[in-house]
Amino acid sequence: MSLEQILEELPRLTPAERRRVFELLAQLESQESHVLTPDESAAIDEAIRSLEAGKGIPASEVRQRFAERWSR
Repeated sequence: MSLEQILEELPRLTPAERRRVFELLAQLESQESHVLTPDESAAIDEAIRSLEAGKGIPASEVRQRFAERWSR
């Protein structure tokens, strides 16, 4: 499966499936395995619900805000 195919499938996953993908990616990026705490898992669930309710912001805006804040 190509990266593009994976990215196209992500919106079709359930919140629990997306959380699992997130957890696996976090483990792959970390030298140490990190198991999410209940609070971290709840925060991710809330963020997913917020996005599904249309309360998110475009990735381009996130990148812009990040760059403005951290490039000083």
